[in-house]
Amino acid sequence: MNGKTALRNIIRRIQVNPKHFKLEEIGGEEQIIELDISSSRLVEIPDGLFEGLDHLRVLILEFNDLTKLDADVFSDLISLEILDLSRNNLESLPNGLFKNNSKLEKLYLSENRLRDVDEQILSSFTNLRHLDLHRNLLGEILSKREETFPPSLQVLNLRNNHIRELRPEIFRNLRDLRELDLSNNSIQSIIMENMENLEVLRLDHNHLTSIDVNSFIKMDKLKELHLNSNELIVIPPEAFAGKPLEYLDLRENPVNIKLRRMWETHNLRDFFETLEIFG
Repeated sequence: MNGKTALRNIIRRIQVNPKHFKLEEIGGEEQIIELDISSSRLVEIPDGLFEGLDHLRVLILEFNDLTKLDADVFSDLISLEILDLSRNNLESLPNGLFKNNSKLEKLYLSENRLRDVDEQILSSFTNLRHLDLHRNLLGEILSKREETFPPSLQVLNLRNNHIRELRPEIFRNLRDLRELDLSNNSIQSIIMENMENLEVLRLDHNHLTSIDVNSFIKMDKLKELHLNSNELIVIPPEAFAGKPLEYLDLRENPVNIKLRRMWETHNLRDFFETLEIFG
């Protein structure tokens, strides 16, 4: 099936025109490589809608009214690299949903109603670099999980998920992670393991009252740390020693200028002279 035939089939079956599509000649025929059917009031995806789209690389389905997905809905999309399912009403994802999408690199699931994401669904990815799960309801299940996420991740967004507690092991296999967003949750304490490549960590707008000396252990590449809008009273200077921090945000915490004086007594004057600090 060539791209134009596939496109006509999609329009006929869902009764809407794509917001955007891109055709590219492959093997002497025009094929769809990008397809945007966002904001189309879709409540379901008909069986076989994506049949023949084995060259599709980008699929945008955001801002619809999807509440569930069939396990085989993306099975024909063997070349898919970017999938956006954000701003729908998904409550769960079926096992095997991404079994044929081994090339997927970016997955957007933000602003849904997900309470659980099966470990087998995420751990099966080998090329996934960017995962956005912000504004879901994953807090309870994440407090019980170990090694939920694929080790290939470089960017992980868990903002606004009602997270109260995280086991240190949950991020243990994310050795390639560069950015982690845990802001706008209800986290009270934090200790992370084996995240030696992390460069940006957002923990703002939580309920942290103190930082442990081991909270950021082995984060030897950490450059940017957001701790603003917490309840921090105790911050041991040793927690940041030896890290190449360039930006530290401590605004809207009970700590005050005494913190600076305390750290200076711990021989961290040079650290303060080079750091862009807000607090």
